[in-house]
Amino acid sequence: MKVPSKKIDIHSIRYINLDRRPDRREHDEALCNQYFKIPVRRQKAFDGDSLNISGPKACFMSHITIWQEIAASSTQENNFVIILEDDINVRPDLPVERVDQLLTKMTVPSTCEIIFLSHFPPKLKSPSYQKPNEYRVELMARRQYCWTESYAITPSLARKLLPISATLMQKHYVDEVLRAVVPTRYALNPGIFFQDHARFGTDIQRWSKSPWQYAWQEDSSPNTS
Repeated sequence: MKVPSKKIDIHSIRYINLDRRPDRREHDEALCNQYFKIPVRRQKAFDGDSLNISGPKACFMSHITIWQEIAASSTQENNFVIILEDDINVRPDLPVERVDQLLTKMTVPSTCEIIFLSHFPPKLKSPSYQKPNEYRVELMARRQYCWTESYAITPSLARKLLPISATLMQKHYVDEVLRAVVPTRYALNPGIFFQDHARFGTDIQRWSKSPWQYAWQEDSSPNTS
């Protein structure tokens, strides 16, 4: 039986930004204004250094705050809100001038509640995607990893995540939680955003014991200058 589909309707954008990183804020505002024509709002990030907590936990708290706002808002159930972390950038070979136009031309199953937008980090030697029709939304494998520097989420999923998030954020990354508790996840392939550690450095990955964060970059050292 064919699963009903729906168009991707983007309501707005929230980007997470630390007060002590005005450089990232300036970049994100310019990026959103260039690639989107929908409402954009900054979400003040929790700062792990000032709160004396780990970077991943502070990051998780920032995402939860946005989920709370989305869940309580008047945003329609089928609409998506894009959430961005402030160290992202757009792949240089993007074949369209506006990301929202690219997304809203696509359809997804009516049950879709989350779409990861940087599912495949763009390797420096990866093939170029020059045509909009080469981009597609695909169902992710159950154990496939997902990155939360850029994703679109519905109010219905935000409400489902809130009751369990406070407990899980004590020991887990937000990425890990979404992979574990959201069985049906979708991703844009290829991803259009990536974490630009070469330009912005990182406030999170210094806490990590996993090597995968930089495995896709030829130069794995963040730029701290």
